Amino acid sequence: MRGINVTLRSKSKLHIDVDIEDVNGRVWRFTGVYGESQGDKKFRTWEMLKGLSTPSDGPWMCASDFNEILYNHEKEGGRSRSQSHMDQFREALEACELQDLGFFGDVFTWRNNNHRVEGYIRECLDRAVANSQWRGLFPAARVFNGDPRHSDHRPVIITVEKRDGPLCGRNGGGFNFEACWLEEEDFRKVVEEAWKQSSAIQDSKVMGALTGVASSLKHWSQNVLGDLERRIKKVKVELERCRAGFLIQEAVTREEILRFKLDRLEEQVDIYWRQKAHVKSSGSADRTQHLLDAVGPLVTSEMNEQLCKPFSFDEVEKALNSIGDLKAPGPDGLPAIFYKKCWDLIRNKVTEEVMAVLAGGDFPDGWNDTTIALIPKVSNPEEVKDLRPISLCNVLYKMVSKVLANRPKVILPEIISPAQSAFVPGRLISDNTLVAYEILHYMRNKRRGEAGYAAIKLDMSKAYDKWNGTF
Repeated sequence: MRGINVTLRSKSKLHIDVDIEDVNGRVWRFTGVYGESQGDKKFRTWEMLKGLSTPSDGPWMCASDFNEILYNHEKEGGRSRSQSHMDQFREALEACELQDLGFFGDVFTWRNNNHRVEGYIRECLDRAVANSQWRGLFPAARVFNGDPRHSDHRPVIITVEKRDGPLCGRNGGGFNFEACWLEEEDFRKVVEEAWKQSSAIQDSKVMGALTGVASSLKHWSQNVLGDLERRIKKVKVELERCRAGFLIQEAVTREEILRFKLDRLEEQVDIYWRQKAHVKSSGSADRTQHLLDAVGPLVTSEMNEQLCKPFSFDEVEKALNSIGDLKAPGPDGLPAIFYKKCWDLIRNKVTEEVMAVLAGGDFPDGWNDTTIALIPKVSNPEEVKDLRPISLCNVLYKMVSKVLANRPKVILPEIISPAQSAFVPGRLISDNTLVAYEILHYMRNKRRGEAGYAAIKLDMSKAYDKWNGTF
């Protein structure tokens, strides 16, 4: 995290101990603990904790899974906890001068999520403790037993200062296709109705039909589907209410149903963020002509015939399938996964227009519109050379270019020199590094002979970051 320095003190299978210096210059100690789960080995955790305790170390806070409770009321279900084990935990905390920081939320941080009430167990195994110096340094600190998500443990979330405002927000503006919509039952119905309605208009083109589909999906998302985070929040509130109730079979069954529903909703969120995160690079004319005349043709008549044959519908579909599902879309906002999932609905019209372009026709309006994204190459870009431009093209344009690119791929291995190690399937650009190493090794060890060798080191970044042109 920027502005925070963390220095490792020690670590083992039971702990990790660090010093932390925050942005305000405050220095304190944090120890993450994982307690032994077996009863006859729990003493190892307490001995480790006592061994880490030194009175002169200043502010100290420990947190995580101690695998033990302090009081009987911190466990429901299963066998009663041994009083001696709880006493040993309390004695270790007292010896280290650590006190429980309390919590907000559910008292039970671990559940076995058994579907029968007879086998259901819930306990408070995770907590945060600190000495008086740490509590004095952070008087506004709060501990929250967070959302367990897909774990059987709740995370222990410690905030040292009050924080206001939402953790994330939704971006407004134009249309962006969300892959999580594919998980909704009504998605195909919305696309099918919008596609038929848009295609029924006389002389309608693919871009016009897709614009109609995008408009319908946006309306459906806002007015029918609703905000995904709001739906998750509603289920979580209901689930927490269920978990806070008495341990009865009806509550256990209801909890299982709500957890399943929450998992489905969170799967959609995962798809959404994977999509967001995916950010799936001189001589004279006479002399040149002389060199070109000396080069014999490598493309045979059979190869030429293969390259020039009419394009097929299968090539268009193959091109679509070769595009990554969640690659960043172009200005129309529709990624490849939309076309793949709805291909049976839109295949005929899309393929017809793609084939028309491949036959030499003009690109329909909007197909080759491109969004230019500037990706920083360094932490704090200050000049244009510190940014890498990425072109985000519409999938329709990609389909045309992919069909054209796939044609020569078949013959490339036969016409490209074996010395070319990049941009050819089955070859690695990293081979250049190995070749360069071997050459330098040979030159360094050469001791005999009249012939001499020299190597030139080029600054590739300067070679490629320069551009000359007339305006």
